[in-house]
Amino acid sequence: GIGSKLATRIVQYRDGLGGFLSADQFGEIYGLDSINLAELRLYAKVQSPVRRTPINTASASDLDRLPYLSRRQAEVIVNYRNQHGAFGSPESLKAVKVLNSRTLEQITPYLVF
Repeated sequence: GIGSKLATRIVQYRDGLGGFLSADQFGEIYGLDSINLAELRLYAKVQSPVRRTPINTASASDLDRLPYLSRRQAEVIVNYRNQHGAFGSPESLKAVKVLNSRTLEQITPYLVF
């Protein structure tokens, strides 16, 4: 039930993320209906490690590649880092006011501190 367009969309989303952490992330892909999601969760396996971005050296465009961040959020993170110094842990990102707790949960596995 997954044609070439939908398969391409899945691969592009995976590559944009840097890899899937769990099959639950399939639900974030535009265009997948409940039948496709059920089949993916049943047959697809998440096996490869995710690509992690070094938060303390990444440019705004590097961070903007993460689907969970907007361009503006990426710019604010880089500006905050430039003004206040390197981020030491995921908790240190809480000081960046444009990031809510949900966004922090989503991006932390894709970052290296």
